[in-house]
Amino acid sequence: MNGRGTAANSWAGAAAGASLSGTITDSLGAAIQHAKVELLAAGGGPAVQITTTDAGGRYRFALAAPGRFRIR
Repeated sequence: MNGRGTAANSWAGAAAGASLSGTITDSLGAAIQHAKVELLAAGGGPAVQITTTDAGGRYRFALAAPGRFRIR
């Protein structure tokens, strides 16, 4: 997010095939497109996955296993 927006997250299930998705918007609610989004393990360390938001500010991570994560 580079400190420029807010992320709305959605956790879908805790079984195999689960995903984490959300939307990044600015303070006026406009979508931020092409933002780099990193999925990090809650305990720290390097990014687990990295993606970029689409034209609507949406991102999605497919998760191999359930766990606690942070979005940056």
